[in-house]
Amino acid sequence: MVTIKKASQLTGLSEDTLRYYEKIGLLPRVQRMDNGRRIYSQEDLYKLQLINCLKKTGMPLEDMKPYLDMPPDATMEELPELYDLMMSHRERIQKQMQDLQTVLDFIDAKMEEGLLPDRKCTEGASREPAGPPKERFNSINLHQKVTN
Repeated sequence: MVTIKKASQLTGLSEDTLRYYEKIGLLPRVQRMDNGRRIYSQEDLYKLQLINCLKKTGMPLEDMKPYLDMPPDATMEELPELYDLMMSHRERIQKQMQDLQTVLDFIDAKMEEGLLPDRKCTEGASREPAGPPKERFNSINLHQKVTN
């Protein structure tokens, strides 16, 4: 059992955030000491780690609750509706990663071509590109990747 301060340090979440998650029901009401201060169990810390992980994927807090309510020994295959939701979320993340890779490829190509000078983006905006685009990237590929 750890105090709210220690739970905050272990999870990287602020004490206010920990209280908020309890208030909205994302975490069940945590135990209290005799003086009313919160103490977090290992199970609470596990759930906070899961919240952190799902939050990093862009999952809204309200969508996390069913995963947090799963019995500890349950598997996703035993809960097909949650499995389907997680697979759908996973596919959205994969699409985001592909889109970000396209943007990263674009930036890399422009940097290799020397088209990102060290000045404000409005200066020299009408400048012609320095030669043809690199083989691995061109504006047609960018359009195709983004629209697919």
